Amino acid sequence: MSGSHHPQQQPAAFPDWLTGEMRLRGYDIDQRGEQARFARDSGLHPGILSRLLKGGTDPDIRTARIIAQALNYPPTRVLIAAGLLSTEEERSTGLTKHDHLKALTDGDTAADDAVIAVLRATGHWP
Repeated sequence: MSGSHHPQQQPAAFPDWLTGEMRLRGYDIDQRGEQARFARDSGLHPGILSRLLKGGTDPDIRTARIIAQALNYPPTRVLIAAGLLSTEEERSTGLTKHDHLKALTDGDTAADDAVIAVLRATGHWP
């Protein structure tokens, strides 16, 4: 799992994913200062964020953790989006669905119940 580029991966996949995730959280990166606001809010260096959004670099583990925390995801989700970790490799980390749920909801049982209800309704939870 190095920081090298993966030519077989579509170059815009991670930048598009990250842009979409930022927009879902109210950061309109087309507006001046919004990219800097996300960088500040997340604790990510603005230069690194800029390179990630332009497709100039892949996130390393530390960067993936920072982004994951800002997006309320486990770091593996960011690494998968960047093409640096496969879903098969994620499964081998030993994290369960409940581990992911706990990371997503921060242990809020009402939020757990709501997320599980949605996942069951969509057929993604047993």
